[in-house]
Amino acid sequence: MAGEWSDPVPLGSLCVLLNRGIAPAYSDEGDVIVLNQRCIRDGRIDWSPARRNARVQKSVPRDKMLQPLDILVNSTGVGTLGRVAQVGAVRPRQQHGLQ
Repeated sequence: MAGEWSDPVPLGSLCVLLNRGIAPAYSDEGDVIVLNQRCIRDGRIDWSPARRNARVQKSVPRDKMLQPLDILVNSTGVGTLGRVAQVGAVRPRQQHGLQ
């Protein structure tokens, strides 16, 4: 019947990548924009509280760069999930840390 849930499956079986983000090295001159938990609000990404990371101080693995349709989930503790937002289109300037 429409609208019914199917049997539950592990979230990892539905994902290409499922892990936590990195601890950034914040810098006003950083070359990569970093989203933090404050950026995830009302099912959307609010870029205004985002900060910059200095790749020179802390490398950012390629698999941590945002991709269209990524789903971001705040992790608020061991086994506890919080707010969620899906990434829409990622402009190259956002992905590489430029305003």
